[in-house]
Amino acid sequence: MATRKNVRSIIIGGACLVIGAAIFLSIGTPGKKVEANQAVSPRIVRAIVVSVSDARESRSFSGMAQAAYETNLAFRVGGPLTGLDIRIGQHVAEGEAIARLDPRDFDLATRKLEAGLLEARANFQAMRSGARAENIEQLEASLDAALARLEEAESNFSRHKSLYEQKAIAKASYDSAKASYNTALAQSTSARKELEIGRKGARKEDVDAMNAHIQLLEANLETARNALADTVLYAPADGNIYKKFVENYEHVAPGQPIVSLLNMSTVEVHTAIPQTLIPLLNSRSGFTCTFDAYPGQSVPARLKEIGKNTEGRGLSYPLTVVLDAPEGVKILPGMAANVHIDFETGGEALKGISLPVSSLFADANGQPCVWRIDPSAMTVNKTRVKDGAIAGEQVRIESGLEPGDLVVTAGTRFLLEGQEVRLSDESKGTRE
Repeated sequence: MATRKNVRSIIIGGACLVIGAAIFLSIGTPGKKVEANQAVSPRIVRAIVVSVSDARESRSFSGMAQAAYETNLAFRVGGPLTGLDIRIGQHVAEGEAIARLDPRDFDLATRKLEAGLLEARANFQAMRSGARAENIEQLEASLDAALARLEEAESNFSRHKSLYEQKAIAKASYDSAKASYNTALAQSTSARKELEIGRKGARKEDVDAMNAHIQLLEANLETARNALADTVLYAPADGNIYKKFVENYEHVAPGQPIVSLLNMSTVEVHTAIPQTLIPLLNSRSGFTCTFDAYPGQSVPARLKEIGKNTEGRGLSYPLTVVLDAPEGVKILPGMAANVHIDFETGGEALKGISLPVSSLFADANGQPCVWRIDPSAMTVNKTRVKDGAIAGEQVRIESGLEPGDLVVTAGTRFLLEGQEVRLSDESKGTRE
């Protein structure tokens, strides 16, 4: 906390700047003389209305509005767009369809898997219960036919083998007879096994294998159905279409952004505050926001988060507040805003009337003064005050001002007695 001696040094330094500015304005440029009644254009100043403080300081920081909810929507699957008829700025409700892909290939894949699963389940049931009587008869007949073909093929092969050993036939004839025999042998073996399964049912390991195959088909079918459902893109929440990244009938890839959805019912304002103010923030700190687009309208806000790392050269920490947009006020991303923070400062030391230190300057005698604005004429009058304790960037005013006085808080060293002034945009609401 600054001492009274330091305050006096600051004030005297400010007085020198004021005196120098006055001399420059009175002398003017070489060869010219400034007339007493020469008009001086109004200077823009920042000002506050004097009030009785409860040891709380208010600081303002410029920021920018952002949507609390903004997301890029994309399909989980790819394909040609067949339905993208929304417009930028259009409002969509939660669950409303935004875009569609051509579902043809996904529908076909789903139906193929459904058919394959039905077949596998039927085979699985037959493996567990065995074949019916009429099927057994058919399997027996198939085995008898296979055995007859095997007997004929075996006899033919035996004859060709004997002739080949006698070199009475070519090797090609021998190989053909041998292949026919092997085929007939394999067919008879398969027919015998099918008849055995039909009579007793399949082996346990075969049943288990078929059961695992069915589970795989079921999982694949669920995936195919999900992919088919994903050909429609739905709004995950209420909002407005902020951007469109593609046009209808384009072929899009999985995960490629289609539109950006914005929900401005809840707004975030991002700003940055100096590190010296971090210890002063607590649960009793108050936050409000004003927007350049809506002068004079203040919106209550609440603290969302304070960044852990500094930004820029000024050792400022990013700060985010969140607010609910008032009815009838349309806040868009990128709108300029001001975050106003009320926090406790020096405890009992600043109770009463307090001003920013920047409000004070020293007169020719080194006495602390402020510029008080006459609201009717919008001119400034130098007013001597008695300063007191300093906490942070606030100084207590012991005497010289009354609640309701309008006092310049920035630009004091550029003003002259009786000069006409004009309030900055962020001070106009204060005056009103």
